[in-house]
Amino acid sequence: MRPWSHSCSLDWLKARREVLTATEAISLLPENRKWDGASIMPNCAGLWGTKTSSEELDPMSLSWAARGHILEPYALAQYRSISGDDIFWYDDLIITGNIGFSPDGLSCNIPLKPNEVRIESNDKRFANNIDVTAYEVKCYAAKKHTQKILENKMKHEERYQVAWAMLCCLNITKAELIFFNPSAAIPIHHVSYTRFELDKEIKELSKVSEMYETTKMMLDAISKTTEPYDGPSEEEIWKENQAFVIDL
Repeated sequence: MRPWSHSCSLDWLKARREVLTATEAISLLPENRKWDGASIMPNCAGLWGTKTSSEELDPMSLSWAARGHILEPYALAQYRSISGDDIFWYDDLIITGNIGFSPDGLSCNIPLKPNEVRIESNDKRFANNIDVTAYEVKCYAAKKHTQKILENKMKHEERYQVAWAMLCCLNITKAELIFFNPSAAIPIHHVSYTRFELDKEIKELSKVSEMYETTKMMLDAISKTTEPYDGPSEEEIWKENQAFVIDL
């Protein structure tokens, strides 16, 4: 594995921390799809704890995560050359309402301001576009990449990511899931989804969003009545208690 590294926008990471994202929502889906609070609320609480922590965000990604981010525009360019679609790549952008969606690519051009990393789903620059297609890129190792080619598209766990895009943005009606590995014998493979095909997945994710919001409201209320910590920060404590390294 090459030593891939990538640094994303810290402002984008901060914006993602403020809303429920696709990756987070998918992690909350109960495996047995039992939608009782006992099976999902502890995970919602844990996620709230992570998102509200004062721990500093790290914009640096390494290895497979960095590789996937770097390869995204190459994957979209390759797909564009095959399909003829107009595709616009968005690096470090989140579209938000009550929840958030970070597109890899869209069929519409959003005129963003310099360094703008967040846009509301009802912003006219985006909302005035109809029948938008979302493009989701996955850049796996050759083994998993090739396995995906023969897998039934309704078995792809990645379909939940494009379903989340449709839940977040009502004007997204179609999605293309693109598997890309420039070193593989079959370097690119794609499958298409419509909102109708993903109706069940959208409803499941909607339940997750509602349960997270309920948990968040409970914990927000508790946090407002909790005495704040006013001692040294964890970073300061860590620095103060590091052992000296003796150069022998």
